Amino acid sequence: MRSGLFIFAALGMAAQAAPDQGAVLRRFAEEAERFAAEAPGYVGREKLRQTSRGSPVRVHEVESEFALVSVAPGDVREVRKVVSVNGKRVRSSRSGLDSLADGIASSHPDQKRKLLERFERHGLHGAATDFAPLLLLFAADRLERFEFAFARADRMNDQPAWVYRYQQLDGDEALIIFEKGKPIRQRLRGEIWVIAADLQPARITLDSETAGKGHSLRDFSFIDYARSGQGVLLPARVVHKQFRDSVQMVEDDFHYTEFRPSR
Repeated sequence: MRSGLFIFAALGMAAQAAPDQGAVLRRFAEEAERFAAEAPGYVGREKLRQTSRGSPVRVHEVESEFALVSVAPGDVREVRKVVSVNGKRVRSSRSGLDSLADGIASSHPDQKRKLLERFERHGLHGAATDFAPLLLLFAADRLERFEFAFARADRMNDQPAWVYRYQQLDGDEALIIFEKGKPIRQRLRGEIWVIAADLQPARITLDSETAGKGHSLRDFSFIDYARSGQGVLLPARVVHKQFRDSVQMVEDDFHYTEFRPSR
């Protein structure tokens, strides 16, 4: 009986017409604008579990303080201060990420970039980062760079969701994949997910494939967003997987919690 009811409910949702695509994109653009204005004021906790193929398989767990900082209008970057690696505390300066994030945010634009470059030398290496600000790709002034199409009805966190495919048509290649240390630039493609009830952005996926010498390289990632206690849409989880000839080589799994205002 329960199984039958679930199937009936799922079919009922699939039979509904998808919402107006313009309404979905307007909601994305509104949330992107709010994200750019409000997200840089928060600091949280980031937990990364990185699994890489080898003999044996290597697993690393890294815990960091995490923040988003604005380096220019519409340009938000991640900063992190590693707290522990595989359960062992990391020695670092006493100043917290709150003061560091505020210092970067209040600096002159040229000084901001120098501070970020200096800070990144003490951050994570070999992990996929800077996914959290991807919501900004769908700001109002950037939407015309993409083509969108309704894909399907689905569910996320036990809620009905609408899924749209997107493909970058023009503009700079925004996705950079490193193959043996060399950057490969690609245009973006993937999916955007919205909660059906209120069209809140919930997930962005990225999918890319590159032909190498005798092999193919595929990267797949998704970024989940959720409301903080203060009502701001912030990253909740990021997963990045890299495949070589269909064999998964690495997975970066980030979880974000304990967001608080930095000032």
